[in-house]
Amino acid sequence: MNNLVEILKSRLDYNSQTGNLTWKKTCSPQNKFKGMAAGGIGVNGYIYIGISVNGVPVTLSAHRVVYMISEGVEPQGEIDHINGDRADNRWANLRVVDRLENNKNMAKYKNNSSGVMGVYRNKNNGRWYAAISDTGKRISLGGYGDWMDAVCARKSAENKFGYHQNHGRS
Repeated sequence: MNNLVEILKSRLDYNSQTGNLTWKKTCSPQNKFKGMAAGGIGVNGYIYIGISVNGVPVTLSAHRVVYMISEGVEPQGEIDHINGDRADNRWANLRVVDRLENNKNMAKYKNNSSGVMGVYRNKNNGRWYAAISDTGKRISLGGYGDWMDAVCARKSAENKFGYHQNHGRS
């Protein structure tokens, strides 16, 4: 077990059912933060924890801390929040994946105008188009006169390429 994991385990408690991290002890003589929630939510929705490691202040994402406390090693890859809630660090909601797999469980972009990821309308000809990515390569799924046909092509491709059922959620 590396030094960082040992430090995290000595200072934080993790409840796998709730996903909460709390302080075991702090540097203050009164231990006034013991039992209090560790970290705070950043502007991107992830929880971050500030901690001193060998006298150096470090900010870590809570989901990576959870993995290190639970598994005893740093994760090799990205931690995906299966339900898309970046603050939900319950063990059942986390999985280690590579970047390509993590991209298969993305929320719909806020500027999406079709209502479905990978489906868009060409303003010049009024046709609906569908596309998807596999192994980092964009694949055109064709153009359609009807929105529903483009959506069906996209959803079929998501199944074919192993996209997560939550992919494209709002």
